[in-house]
Amino acid sequence: MKYSRGFKFLLGAALISTLGFKLLLKPATSSENPATAAQSRLADFLTRQHFRVSVVENAAEGQASIIASTGVCRILAVRSPAMGWDRDLVRRQASPGDEVFVLYRGKIYDEQPTLRTVSDFLWGRILRELGISSTQRAVYAIISPRSCNASFLPWDELAAVDRGPPSV
Repeated sequence: MKYSRGFKFLLGAALISTLGFKLLLKPATSSENPATAAQSRLADFLTRQHFRVSVVENAAEGQASIIASTGVCRILAVRSPAMGWDRDLVRRQASPGDEVFVLYRGKIYDEQPTLRTVSDFLWGRILRELGISSTQRAVYAIISPRSCNASFLPWDELAAVDRGPPSV
């Protein structure tokens, strides 16, 4: 099959321009793992609220949890994936006297707002693939005894910290 010179030239130019574009836009690199950064922000927040904080790696589920305690109050914060597939697993960790809620962007939800978390996750992924810096927003399932009133903590302070630096 024969192709004209014009077609070959256009094909070559398109190939060179797309490869050049990909080389110019390298993925944004960060020295810190986004999951670790979000975990650190939550641990710092709980420390400022006068909790003793420890991070526990849950080998069975393969995810880290934060345990915070002060007196008789104990908070378990489990990182939840954007898709929300671990809802039942988190609910099984709670006892009947516990309060369970989802923390996302500094707001409290009874159930994970999966439409928001998934769209935010996918948008951030697209931006990172294009080499544009994007903050990954964490979703946490919070479990604590109702008597602790954990939902009354100033969780909105995390929203300001969670925004991070503006995207480039």
